[in-house]
Amino acid sequence: MNNILKKPYTNEQYAQFAGNANQNGQRIETDNTAAYALFDNEAVKNGEIVDISDTDEYKTKKLAEAKIAKITENEQKRSVEFITISLGRMKTQTPLGDLKTAMPLYEKIAQAQGGLPAGAVRLYDQDGNMTLSPALTLEQVDAILLEISMAYIAIDQKSTQYCSAIDEAQTLAELENINLEY
Repeated sequence: MNNILKKPYTNEQYAQFAGNANQNGQRIETDNTAAYALFDNEAVKNGEIVDISDTDEYKTKKLAEAKIAKITENEQKRSVEFITISLGRMKTQTPLGDLKTAMPLYEKIAQAQGGLPAGAVRLYDQDGNMTLSPALTLEQVDAILLEISMAYIAIDQKSTQYCSAIDEAQTLAELENINLEY
């Protein structure tokens, strides 16, 4: 496929040109002389298609895009870790929402009643086996909620460190060396 469609061209020619470019993952740019099918690393200079992958502007753009992708990956891994940590110890059995939402409610119920009744929460061992909770005293509820809260804090701290490292990365290589391990 020719990557330049010189004017004058018909609507049909342009539609076919644009369709081919789209299939090839190219974008279309036009000026007063032609339409150009360009890959991400290409630009039009003086009516010619040139490779811009070595320019500072292109490298800055690619680094910014990679940082957004890395931040998104970090947020996904952080969310998975929150779910894993919370379900690894305690899970709501009632429709109170996720554990972060339910924790303050459980705490208030436990304070008002001096604990939680048997079966109020599901507890999990390290192998993922579930058992319904026995009646829990206020101290036991506080200990469970503290354990989970401390795990949440550790995850947040790690996430903040990763976000700082991502933000400070000056090259794609530096960014790729950030291993998001929770």
